[in-house]
Amino acid sequence: MSQVRHLLQTKGSTIFSVAPDAPVLEAIKQMAEHRIGALLVLANGELVGVVSERDYARKVILQGKSSSQTAVSDIMSGTPITTCSTACACAPTVASATCRWSRTASWSA
Repeated sequence: MSQVRHLLQTKGSTIFSVAPDAPVLEAIKQMAEHRIGALLVLANGELVGVVSERDYARKVILQGKSSSQTAVSDIMSGTPITTCSTACACAPTVASATCRWSRTASWSA
């Protein structure tokens, strides 16, 4: 079973992010450019959420909103669960997660 550090070594350590007040169109362009499906949402260097292609599809396209007029903060998933890179230290966080998939960030290799 792979550890987080192994995944990050393969994936790379570059973090792509967007500001919460940026238009959704900017976030979608960045995801396409970097061939990724989600971006961290950072406000003054603090993680405030995650925005994904799924958020875009469900909260912009299906609701008939404008990508250039809708802010990332209007569609992002807020209050992300963060964790660390070691299994022992992560166990309490993983055990307490109540959702099927938890979005994680702030891993250190």
